[in-house]
Amino acid sequence: MRIFVLSLIFFIFSGCTSRIVKFEQYSVAMNLKVEADSSVYIGSDEKFNGVLWLNPILQQEKTAVKEVILIQNFGKFYVCADKFKNVWLIEPKSDGASADYKALDVTPKDTSDVYQDIGFSRYGSQDKVCVKFRFNKQEIFLNRKGKVNEKCN
Repeated sequence: MRIFVLSLIFFIFSGCTSRIVKFEQYSVAMNLKVEADSSVYIGSDEKFNGVLWLNPILQQEKTAVKEVILIQNFGKFYVCADKFKNVWLIEPKSDGASADYKALDVTPKDTSDVYQDIGFSRYGSQDKVCVKFRFNKQEIFLNRKGKVNEKCN
């Protein structure tokens, strides 16, 4: 009887444990057209992922742009455009309909700096993955938490 009870407890708890599959994310920077209403469509007709409205970001940047570059890293989106003064970190909320956003100034010592010739790419090993941001013939790395570093760490 004791073995039966222990077996029953084992089967109950083994069914409640989480099941994990290995997942490795790959990201590609996307050049996205900014529509007249400040929206960008993430994805294409074949693989449509959503719409992002950039009006609050464009107002803070005080510039109109025709195109932005976007990359996703660990569920967070990084957005920038030529003539921006910041990289923008956009973190979707669990409701699936809104997101928090914040400006990442990668050149805080230069308040007049605007970014030109920008690019994003994913960089690093499986353990240390960063977003590499290239601008004005320089590059920096943004870690999973959005912290700015000179190296991917």
